[in-house]
Amino acid sequence: MNNKFLFRRISLALLVFALGIAILQIGDFKILPNILTVELQAPQPDNYQIYYDFGKGIDETQSKTRRLETTQSFTKLVFKLPTIGIPKKLRIDLGMQPAKILLKSIRIESQGRLYRHTLHEWDAAAILRDFKPEHDIASMTPEGSHLLVQATGNDAFLSSQIDLSKIFENLPKHNNFAKNLLYFVTALCAMLVFFIESPTGLTVNNLARFGELILYKTYADLRAETERTYLGFLWWIFEPIMYMSVFYVMFGLMLGHKTDDFVPFLLVGLTIWQWFKSCLSHGSESILGAHGLITQIYLPKVIFPIILILTDTVKFIFIFSLLVIFLWLYGYSVTIHYLALPILFFVQLLFTTSLTFILAAVVPFLPDLRFVVENVLQAVFFVSGIFVAATIVPEEYLGYYYLNPMTNLIEDYRNVLMYAKMPDWSSLLVIMAISVLGIIFGAYLIKRFEHIYPKVMP
Repeated sequence: MNNKFLFRRISLALLVFALGIAILQIGDFKILPNILTVELQAPQPDNYQIYYDFGKGIDETQSKTRRLETTQSFTKLVFKLPTIGIPKKLRIDLGMQPAKILLKSIRIESQGRLYRHTLHEWDAAAILRDFKPEHDIASMTPEGSHLLVQATGNDAFLSSQIDLSKIFENLPKHNNFAKNLLYFVTALCAMLVFFIESPTGLTVNNLARFGELILYKTYADLRAETERTYLGFLWWIFEPIMYMSVFYVMFGLMLGHKTDDFVPFLLVGLTIWQWFKSCLSHGSESILGAHGLITQIYLPKVIFPIILILTDTVKFIFIFSLLVIFLWLYGYSVTIHYLALPILFFVQLLFTTSLTFILAAVVPFLPDLRFVVENVLQAVFFVSGIFVAATIVPEEYLGYYYLNPMTNLIEDYRNVLMYAKMPDWSSLLVIMAISVLGIIFGAYLIKRFEHIYPKVMP
């Protein structure tokens, strides 16, 4: 067995190992906030709130509000549990209007993106035992499997009478940073080892050999684009601003589809999505669009999508810089969590590159696929968490909602830029592992067909 073959075998083994770790950790890592679920039925829509007591009285800064819209059947209101501190007690405010409320259960649950596990549940009898009705609650009586709560005013609430800290202490932690970082580095090393010597043609030697050409072509494309218009590179700024304004007017003003701080919420989502969409749209046509050059001289075909990805990435850097400045002016300060941004960029770049390579390899054979890609991107655009937060997605669909890698990435960017939280390392690991395999597969296809492209393209 020669050294080259042995090296490839080791590389593939490392990649399989990294992917196996990622898949196994989907079920084990805590990748969504733990939740408290209140199942009830009320005669009219109303707002319900939950407050926590960390040992110094009710902390109203940690309150969560959910609105009950459905009145015809029992509905589950889902509240995110705090990620910092251990509550000793909690208070549940039962709306702002007098009403007869049917209360079925209260549950504390641990959830992942593909599962949900009940850690503690209060049924009607347990609620009657462990929670005390206060202020505007006239009575609370059992009726079969639920409680009939008679609220006579706008200050009706239930207060827990037991120490809940033991329950909360047993909840899974959100991230085991050291463990996740180890898996992340493992996957990264596997990727680097593979690309040092790879059967796909996407090797370190090839990238170094044609690196100057890639960079020059990227620069030439950017310069040519700016010289075709009067405003030059300013269009890199004006075009996305106008694009974002349309969606803000439509969803924010006309439809009133808002969350807290809707403007920065929307801009972060649109900025990240636009980078992904631009790279995919332009890169998928890169080999087909270079047919004139391909028929005249031999070049590794994989460099063409790389050039388009780099071109759109440079423009993205301009837009992202403006986004960060806007967030600072809006009141979001720079935190230590910004250190996670390079990793987010890297993972998204890997994911975008993987899809771009695969599409670029296939489009020369099926040119009409370009139009399918545009329509699929338009559909995915509306289910990537750009306009709405995960909290308003029905719980039965959350697992499917988070199967979209862009949903996870956009949420992680918002955690870093807006909410001063670290990204979800376990989901980034999964996305990175899948992306590496996608890049390998796409680069292999391009290498496999590179001598066929000149024959099938006009």
